[in-house]
Amino acid sequence: MEHDNSKESSVETNLLEKEKDIQEGKMSARSSKHFDKENEVKQNLMSNNDEEEEGDVSGVKYVPANSINGDAKINLENVKAAFAGMGKEELMKFANDPFWVRIRWTFFILFWLLWVGMLAGAIAIVVVAPKCAAPAPLKWWEQGPLYKVDVASFSGNLKGLQAKIDYFKDLGVKGIIVESIIKSDSLTKSAVDFKEVDPLLGTLDTFKNITSKIKDAGMHLVMSLVPNFSSDQHSWFNKSVHSEQPYTDYYVWASSSRVDAEGNKLPPNKWLSLNGNSAWKWNDVRKQYYLHQFDTSQPDLNFANQDVVLEFKDILKFWLEQGASGFLLEKVDYLLEDPDKRDESTDTVGPNSATHDSYNFYTHYRTTNQDGLEGLLSEWKEVVVNKTGETGLFVAERITSLEPFGKNASDLLLNSQLFSELKEDFSAQALLDRVLLQLNHAGNESRPAWQLGGLAARLGPDYVDPLNMVAAMLPGTPVYLAGEELGQEPRSRPLLWDRTNTTAGEEDLSVEAQRAAEGETHWKVFTEMAKLREEQSIMHGDYNMSLVNNTLFTITWLKSSNPGYLLAFNPSNNNVTVDLTTINGLPDELTVQIHSVNFYNNGADRTSQSHAISFPPRGAVVFTFVPKKT
Repeated sequence: MEHDNSKESSVETNLLEKEKDIQEGKMSARSSKHFDKENEVKQNLMSNNDEEEEGDVSGVKYVPANSINGDAKINLENVKAAFAGMGKEELMKFANDPFWVRIRWTFFILFWLLWVGMLAGAIAIVVVAPKCAAPAPLKWWEQGPLYKVDVASFSGNLKGLQAKIDYFKDLGVKGIIVESIIKSDSLTKSAVDFKEVDPLLGTLDTFKNITSKIKDAGMHLVMSLVPNFSSDQHSWFNKSVHSEQPYTDYYVWASSSRVDAEGNKLPPNKWLSLNGNSAWKWNDVRKQYYLHQFDTSQPDLNFANQDVVLEFKDILKFWLEQGASGFLLEKVDYLLEDPDKRDESTDTVGPNSATHDSYNFYTHYRTTNQDGLEGLLSEWKEVVVNKTGETGLFVAERITSLEPFGKNASDLLLNSQLFSELKEDFSAQALLDRVLLQLNHAGNESRPAWQLGGLAARLGPDYVDPLNMVAAMLPGTPVYLAGEELGQEPRSRPLLWDRTNTTAGEEDLSVEAQRAAEGETHWKVFTEMAKLREEQSIMHGDYNMSLVNNTLFTITWLKSSNPGYLLAFNPSNNNVTVDLTTINGLPDELTVQIHSVNFYNNGADRTSQSHAISFPPRGAVVFTFVPKKT
């Protein structure tokens, strides 16, 4: 303490001397200011020193200079906190103050109002903001494939058909079209009673049981009907012959004043049946001619008569009540005729070999596809919609028809003649032309359906897989005849279920053999293609058809965020190696998904480089790939 006092005394002496110098005018103004500051600091330090001695805990200590230049330091090493904050009582005073209470509640309410508002806004954006619409689910008949069976040759009878429901399910088909179950005459198989099952095939109860089990299995049954005519053994025709009401005009009757040179009576006009003879036949009881565009035992019903239209509506309702999901109406081109019964015109573009007594010699504009046909079909389609809640009316139509039916008249257009002109060794261009003809004919009005009509069996076994694969990949719905999935010729004989009834060389064509085989078979390719059709890219994607090197027929299917698929088919007799990268969106690498039986031998690497892929004659393959962004 004595040491500190001596230092303070020395400092004080120095200050006094400097003060004296100022008074005597010996220091400059700047030095004077510096001196003032030093004096102020000194006074503060002395004051702090006094407070510390009195117990002050500020912790600030002045350290005098120990050098000749007079510098000094302040030691802050032990600075203590000088501010201790408000006490509890002071805090509670503010906390309970009404002003601050209101402020807190105001901010609390504003926070939750803002939070709720943001939540409501987010929900509104999600609900109201426009978004990409999900693709509409496809109807069962759009998903396909559909499978057409002649009950007698397929399973013998209806009970046999019931035993094959698991087979239909394993095939992957969505609908079964059954033919020839209406009670019919034994010769022409034309209807004797539109509301009865042929007793040779079974009973109505068996039919109802089948439709129920098919629906339980996730499939649908479609009735095949020919509304154009009945058998001449039908009770309607007998009553019409005798002019019994209301059946007098159920059929197309006409008188005639025409005679030949010898005075013999002639039919009302020169219309021909598809058999080539006159489309009119004289009836001795009624003393008039009746129209038959097909066999003489198949008189045409008169759909210009509204009673007949209503009669057929009732027939459709009947079968829907028995469990049918839809109808395939065949030969609908011939439902209406020219009411004035004018003669046909000569077909100037028909076959040169045709003569005046040949059906192909005329245009048949008076007896096919008449005005009012679409309206008639629309009435029948409405019956199906009202009864089932969904559409399911299909039309088998010749591709030579003048105009396509609209969506209100038919859900599917089946053209059995589509591929009929393709011959063995047809080109990729010929196939593309036939496909485009059907697509252009259907236009945007009705969904196309693809029927091979036994083409593969006629051309040879190498065509079986490629044509089945093409039909499955085309835009629309494939319709197969029973046996086409196996390479068997449809309808020519009963289906080969096992080796029992096979002849030499047919052992491998049976259902039993193809399902049990270790390698690829026609049956396996068919079922794999049916499964592939369930992919989003094929059900809801965009397709593109093209030829590669004029030798390869291709179809690609693309859908955003989904795998791409490519079908490529070489219909020629030659091995070809092609660069598929010319197809838009195709990457350098493709993966084999499904291939025809003859595409690979003993298996192969399932990854292929798209710039150089080899195809054997009649080889077909489906590739999957990750689309390249373009």
